[in-house]
Amino acid sequence: MEVDYSLYSEKLKNFIDSSEKKVASILIHKNADGDCVGAGLALSFLLEKEGYTDVKIISTNAFNDNYLWMPNSDKIVVFDSMFKDICVDHINNSDVVFCVDFVQKCRIDEVLAELIKDKKTCIIDHHLEQSEFEGEHIINSSAASTCEILYELISRKYNDKIDYNIALSLYTGIMTDTGRFTTQNMTYRVHEISAEILKNYNIDISLVNKNIYGNNRFARMRFLGHVLSRCLKVIPDYKVAYVTLSHQDTARFYLKQGETDGIVNYGLSMKNIIVSALFNEKKEGVYISLRSIGDFAVNEFAKQYFNGGGHKNAAGGYIVNKTLDESVQYFIDLIKKIDSLKLDI
Repeated sequence: MEVDYSLYSEKLKNFIDSSEKKVASILIHKNADGDCVGAGLALSFLLEKEGYTDVKIISTNAFNDNYLWMPNSDKIVVFDSMFKDICVDHINNSDVVFCVDFVQKCRIDEVLAELIKDKKTCIIDHHLEQSEFEGEHIINSSAASTCEILYELISRKYNDKIDYNIALSLYTGIMTDTGRFTTQNMTYRVHEISAEILKNYNIDISLVNKNIYGNNRFARMRFLGHVLSRCLKVIPDYKVAYVTLSHQDTARFYLKQGETDGIVNYGLSMKNIIVSALFNEKKEGVYISLRSIGDFAVNEFAKQYFNGGGHKNAAGGYIVNKTLDESVQYFIDLIKKIDSLKLDI
């Protein structure tokens, strides 16, 4: 899909300029990843440079603290915490709201979705789903990340405002949402943007990688060993692997929020596997992460069977009316009806 970033950048500038109080809320989605954190931080720096006096980034829940080394991360306030009243008051006082890296209400707390219902809102995202929010929409589903979109927007209208902090935030989001530049949504333009950032803003690649991927706790490494030896399975005669995580699995290792991130990708590292799934048992149901290589569209699969969606090769969903074992069996039964996933034997 061809996107006119000149038009989008003008739309963003007009929205930023429309604020009279210069008070903004930036909402990022549940279980925040590097892309929405990076996009939220970059946007917060830009708004401050544009005269905003009070900007807060609001996350529904806690997230992986490997992102807390990033500048301005102290402006991220967790709604599902003792700071809930602060979040509510700030949104009520904001005259503009930004939603970054999501278009569906289920990606944030339902109270937050209700609070912003009548607010002047700008949605910036790269997902395929139909937006459930009213307001200005800046969406490019062919972009590899929301941070890629923001770079295109900011570099057109605010290029002189880009500094180390904005560049670092955007680079981190691009790098993490492309799996360190390995996923199928990679394009020539993603490499080009990353090269421009590295050339112009002196980003230390090794520092970013160490802070994001080289900060694992010992407990998390032991958990990874447990997953690979006990929880990773393949479906016989099919090109599919899956991991099941029960309450007991995660409780045993005292995992923090975000420490199951990336587990689903290990299945795809095996020979002949083109679809990998992660089943994570929670109080409210079973969450499913799906990844694929090639033509199998896990977003359509998630949408049809698991109340979810996402990208062609990276998606997720959930089940609320089945146990963990029942959810896995349901998945296996579905897979065995798909001829294209059979091994060539």
